[in-house]
Order: sequence, then structure tokens, then C-alpha cells
Amino acid sequence: MDQNVKSKKPFQYKRGDRFKYMNRTWMALDFSVTENEKGYKERQWTVEDEQSKEMAYLLLCEESGGQTKEKWVFTRQIPLDEVLSSDELRLFAELVTPSAPPTVLVYQKQSYHFKESYTVKATDDDGRRVPKETWDYFDGSEVKNLAIEIWKEPEGNYPEAYLGIVFDPDMLVYSGSRSVLVSKDFNGMWIVLITGIVLFFFGVPGDWLLAFTLPVVALMWAYILSPSYLPVVIGVALLMLGLLFTVFSTLSGFLCGIAILCLGTLLVRSLALVKKEMSRDIPQVAGLAAFMSTVIYSFFTYFKFAPGPHHAGQLAAVILLPVIIAGATVLVNWGLGILWPNTGLSE
Repeated sequence: MDQNVKSKKPFQYKRGDRFKYMNRTWMALDFSVTENEKGYKERQWTVEDEQSKEMAYLLLCEESGGQTKEKWVFTRQIPLDEVLSSDELRLFAELVTPSAPPTVLVYQKQSYHFKESYTVKATDDDGRRVPKETWDYFDGSEVKNLAIEIWKEPEGNYPEAYLGIVFDPDMLVYSGSRSVLVSKDFNGMWIVLITGIVLFFFGVPGDWLLAFTLPVVALMWAYILSPSYLPVVIGVALLMLGLLFTVFSTLSGFLCGIAILCLGTLLVRSLALVKKEMSRDIPQVAGLAAFMSTVIYSFFTYFKFAPGPHHAGQLAAVILLPVIIAGATVLVNWGLGILWPNTGLSE
């Protein structure tokens, strides 16, 4: 189960929100609203499977009249040339569409019957507002939906085909949101880096800035991967930091440090917070935890024991050590994922 997550209704989803549907975790990449003068309104979320990166669409179709009717559809694009007429002839191709909706369409040997059509103004790939006509077809149970979208561009009609399922929105389980500030565009990281540059020009020593900035950047990277990874990264980093201070108080050696970090971060695979959909990101999560702990330890040693005045070579060594250990940790976890892909994963 997802923990410490505030409930959110599906119609409130926005870019960055994540939800579970059919045992898979999806994230909303984009959101748009289209409507027409007849009272039809369509909300569309472009979503992506976090693990396989498959694209899909979540639709809320509303018709206002005497009583507002809602229809939720989860749909994916399908090959246009596989949509046939009832006598198995191809009806659609680029710039080729029938003049009117056929009564019956066939996809993968299953028949779908025409029910309704509607037209809205929508934004195409070139940013133009053009009419988009949709022909809606359903199977006998009216659960499976075959939709033909016809984009009426100036140069001609461009049809697209989608196959979806009409479902109850209560089937969607909200799974948290990625930060608006720290998004896939890395806006948050740029703000941190620019702030650091400004402080440097105002006289704050560069080594102090790096000592605080690098762990923050690692945490932000973890948040970009998923908010639920933060406690994993922080917990493992603190554990590794404790081991580093304990072991290096009696031992020394570069290889010993790599061994401690590599073995310790394998605990990521057995923590209760690790979900199955996190398996693809385990090497990055382990590497970020290793990087955080060694950066803190490295700068602590640098400020306490390195003779002053400090110079560029010392600072480079302080940063290089965490990079090498984090890289080794990523490789170890990546290799373990290939050899034992299900090790330490919980449902």
C-alpha cells in the first residue's frame, strides 16, 4: 500500500500526479480540456507507465443536458491499418477517411458498433487549434471502446485509432505527486545551482557551498525519480554514514570504503518501502544514497583534518571519492538486478 499519501480524486489529477490502475503505476505528463457549444466536455490526461514507459490516455467525457452524464475511459493508441470494416476491408489511412461513420468496425476479430460522434476544437502537434471529430464505437457490453479521432488539418483529415475500457474511477488509486518545482525539467536543480553561484559571488566559500549543495541535489534527484524514494535514500545514507564513521575510526582504505557502501546500499532491495515498480530505479536510488553519505563524510574529513589553506586539488579529491563510490554502488546494484531481478522486492 502507498503510505502517507493524501487522497485525491481522479478529476483533480494534474501534471506529475501518479496513480495505480490494473496493477501498474502511471504518471500524468500532460492535461488538456476541450469542449463544444453543445455541452460536451472532454478532460484528457496523457499518462505514462513508470516502469515500461508505455503511453496511454485517461479521459473524462461529460455531456450536459437535462442531467450531466460522465464516462471515464482508459485508452491507448492502436495501429490504424488494423481497424477494418465488417467485411475486413481497410477503411483508414493517412489523409483517408470514410465520408460518414461506418456502422460496424472490426479490430482483432471483435466487432464494435457505432454509437455517437462529437466534434471539439483541439490543439494539434504544431500548436494549431483545429476541429477534432471523434467517432465512438462499443462492443456488445459497452465496456470496450474503439474511438476514431479525425484531426481536420488544413491539408486534409488525419485519422487516429484508440482502444480503451470504460471503467469506474474508484478503480484508480492515487499514489502521490512529483514536485511542481522539481519536475522532469530539473527546474529545481537549476534554481539550487544558480543560488549557489550567486552566493559564491557574494563571498561564500565555494567548498562550503558544495558541502551543502551536493547532498541537496542528490535528494532532489531522488525526488525527481519518485517522492516515495526519499525515505529510502535518506535512511540508507544515514546507515552508511554511521558505518563510515565507525569503520574509519579504526580502519582506513579506499577499497574498504567502496566495499562498505556497495554492500550497505544493497539494503535498498529489502526495505519495506521498496515497491515492485521501483525495481528499475534501484541502482540510481542506491547510488544516490552512497553519494550522499560519502559526500558528507568526505567534506567532514576535509574540513576537520585537511591542512589549510585548501586548494583545488584537495577539493577535487573530496568530490571525486563520492563519485567513484556512488558509481561502484550503481554497478553492483545493476549487476545484482540482472542476476537476481526479484531479490528484495515486495509486492
